[in-house]
Amino acid sequence: MPLGRDEVSKLAEEHWKIEPYEVDGPFRFGGLYTWEVWMDTSDEEDEEYWEVKFIMEETSRSLYFDNVAALMVHLNDAYQAATLQAGAMDWTRTKELAELERKKLTLYVASAVFGMTVLMMLAIVTVDQLVAISRGRQSSDNHVIILIVTTILGIIFERRSAFLRTMDSDWEEKSE
Repeated sequence: MPLGRDEVSKLAEEHWKIEPYEVDGPFRFGGLYTWEVWMDTSDEEDEEYWEVKFIMEETSRSLYFDNVAALMVHLNDAYQAATLQAGAMDWTRTKELAELERKKLTLYVASAVFGMTVLMMLAIVTVDQLVAISRGRQSSDNHVIILIVTTILGIIFERRSAFLRTMDSDWEEKSE
C-alpha cells in the first residue's frame, strides 16, 4: 500500500528542508510507487523557480531523486538487474529441459536394446524348442529356466516402458 500525500509531503520536507508546494502520485512503475514533488526553490530576490523532485517507495525505505535524470538512472539499473536475473532463470530452465531430454533419449535407447535382447532370447528358446520337437527329442529343463528368465525380463521391460510413459508426461508438463 502506498504512503499517503501527507506522509510523502512530510518526508520531502524532512529530506530537502523545503515545504513542498504540491505532491502528485503515486505512479506505479516496476512494482514500486513513485511520487512527484513540486518545490519552490526561489530566493526572495529571484523570480519564482520550481523544481520537480521524486520520492520512490521501496519495501523498507524511501529513495529521493533531485531530478528526472537521477530517477531514470535508478530505473535503468533496476531494469538491467531484472533482465539479467530473468535471463539467468531462462538459461537454467533451458539447461534443465535439455538434461531431461538427454535422459529421456538415454532411457529410450536402453529400453530398445533391452527389449530386443529379451525378444532374441525368447526367439532362441522358441526355435530351440521347435527344433527339439521336430527331431523327436524331449526339451531340456534348461529351456524352461531360460523361458522363465525371459518372461521375467519381459515383465521388467514392460515396467520400464510404463516408466518412460510417465516420464514423457512429466516432460510435457515441464515444457509447457
